[in-house]
Amino acid sequence: MTEDAMEEKSNERYDIVGFTLGIDIKDYAEVLGTPNLDLVAPDGTRSRMYHDAQDDIILNLLTDSDRIVGIRYVHYDNSDESYALDLANYIGNAVPEQQLANELGVMSTVTGNTENTYYFGAANMANWVKSDVKNGQILEVVLSNGRFFNIGGLRIGDSLDKANTLFGTPISTTDGIDGVKMDTFKHEAFNWGICERVGRQICK
Repeated sequence: MTEDAMEEKSNERYDIVGFTLGIDIKDYAEVLGTPNLDLVAPDGTRSRMYHDAQDDIILNLLTDSDRIVGIRYVHYDNSDESYALDLANYIGNAVPEQQLANELGVMSTVTGNTENTYYFGAANMANWVKSDVKNGQILEVVLSNGRFFNIGGLRIGDSLDKANTLFGTPISTTDGIDGVKMDTFKHEAFNWGICERVGRQICK
């Protein structure tokens, strides 16, 4: 629901799960807490995403000067938001550090001679992105905690059957220690950044 989609003649006030267009988002600060993702455009327009892990639903609030101008409340899988949160699209792209900080909420950085590693997510050093020092190209994305971001639509906790559905037959399988098995799949991504995939030119 967005303000542009509402008829100008209507005096009706609509809400989605208690959130109403035109209301200051700061009025909901205690209820909402910290967003899982907070994208800010140069003009101050923001897209704040909140993930309800229990029901696997994303609340996406679009604001202009803290006034709510758009509300999306969707199930995670196959939503526009889930495609925007697919980190496979980073691979092969040169992504500036500031963009990584804006899009992932980077918590710490380890710099090296050939690679830089950016850690993000609630669990310390559980998720990371590695980039080439020379050209900033993303070399590796690893997720091991949380169900907010995904890689090719697959998230931590998903089944192998879902991986097979998304990626097809593994190109290799390796047996590890304590019954852990590693399946390797081939996947081709769109190579867009989160800001572009949100679809509202956030962060550009």
